[in-house]
Parts: sequence; C-alpha cells; structure tokens
Amino acid sequence: MSQNFQKNIMKEIVEKTVRNFLDIFILSALAKTDFIGGYGILTKINQEYGLLLSPGTVYNALYKLEREGLIESQEMSKGRIYKITKKGKRCIELINRNRLIILRLAKRIILGSP
Repeated sequence: MSQNFQKNIMKEIVEKTVRNFLDIFILSALAKTDFIGGYGILTKINQEYGLLLSPGTVYNALYKLEREGLIESQEMSKGRIYKITKKGKRCIELINRNRLIILRLAKRIILGSP
C-alpha cells in the first residue's frame, strides 16, 4: 500500500468520524467554555483535526442540538453564540461515563468481532 493511499484512507476515516460525532464534539466543546459561535466551532475542528467542514454542516448540527434542548443560543452584535444547557451537560456526562462501551463498540466494528 502506498503512503498516499494510506493517507487518503485515514483522512476519509477522520472526516467521517468527525461528521458522525459532530454533535458530541460540539457539546464537549461547549461544556469546556461559557459560549462559542459557529465560526469558533469550525476553527476548533480545523485546528484539532485538519478538516474544513462547511459552515452549513456545523450550523445544521447547532440547530438540531438547539431544537433538542441540549444547547441554547443568543443573538449578539457579531452573530449568534451558543452555550450548553443543563440537559446538554447531562448528555455529555452520560457519554463520558459510557465511553468504554462506546470504544468497545467501535473496536468491534473495526475488527469485525462479536
């Protein structure tokens, strides 16, 4: 396998993983700060994973989380900012408590074992 092929596969896996766990990434980021804007989330994803997601992808996830009551937003002069709600904090705490189960599931999927 060429290095280029391996790089492309890994890049694709990282992108799929970030997209599929975008809601958890956003909740986790908001749990660590008072508030953040959509552009701030895009920047964090780029810094941490080297991905350039479209603003539409991130804003759709933000709207979904807000509709579910996991985050709330406030209009500011420079745009909308988001913060995690108590329900969102409980959700991210539940995910953290069950992270070993989630990791075992990922391992089973990758290795194809029962």
